[in-house]
Amino acid sequence: MSEPLFPLVATSPLADLAVPGRLGRADGPAGLVLRERRGLALATVIARAGVDRLGLDGLGLDGLDLPDTPRWVAAEGVTAVWAGPRQWLLLAEGGTAAGVAPGFVPGLARALAGRASVADQSDGRTVLRLAGPAARATLAKLAGIDLHPDVFRPGDVVLTRMAQLSVALWQVADDPVYDIACFSTFAASLWHALVSAGAAAGIDVLAPAAAGETRSGLP
Repeated sequence: MSEPLFPLVATSPLADLAVPGRLGRADGPAGLVLRERRGLALATVIARAGVDRLGLDGLGLDGLDLPDTPRWVAAEGVTAVWAGPRQWLLLAEGGTAAGVAPGFVPGLARALAGRASVADQSDGRTVLRLAGPAARATLAKLAGIDLHPDVFRPGDVVLTRMAQLSVALWQVADDPVYDIACFSTFAASLWHALVSAGAAAGIDVLAPAAAGETRSGLP
């Protein structure tokens, strides 16, 4: 088979937006840090009728129990985010068990064959990381949910709307640090909404994080 004349190359929808630099208020320390998490392998997993429990031991992830409440868990470079009853969003960073991230989704589909439907979302979802002392107040401008630290804590997940866009939001750390996942077609709109909401605090945009770069050192 001949090679395509114009091969398709996956490009982030934020390639022209997630440029390192300072946005909003220019003086003083930034109240926000914003970056795109790139290089992830993402998949949606939906358990089939009659399947009570999905184990990931076929991928060497037997210590990763898929949450059945709005929570997220992580092991071996793989994060499982609750996405509704019997549904999850899995993100692979290329841990020792998951192997190289691009091979994660096919392996997941094989391991769960007959028990769950697996759809590759690696190019279909965009994940942003928002951190800094103004992160909670910035999100509160966009999402109609209670983000008070007594209510929404690290490990918690919520499916909500921000700037009229459907997103999955989960808290990564106390600082606070949050991850936000949306459909890639709406990523630019979400980016603009976050920048507008946080401009008064000053935003440091960091270089997009490749797989694994954000686990040991937040954000």
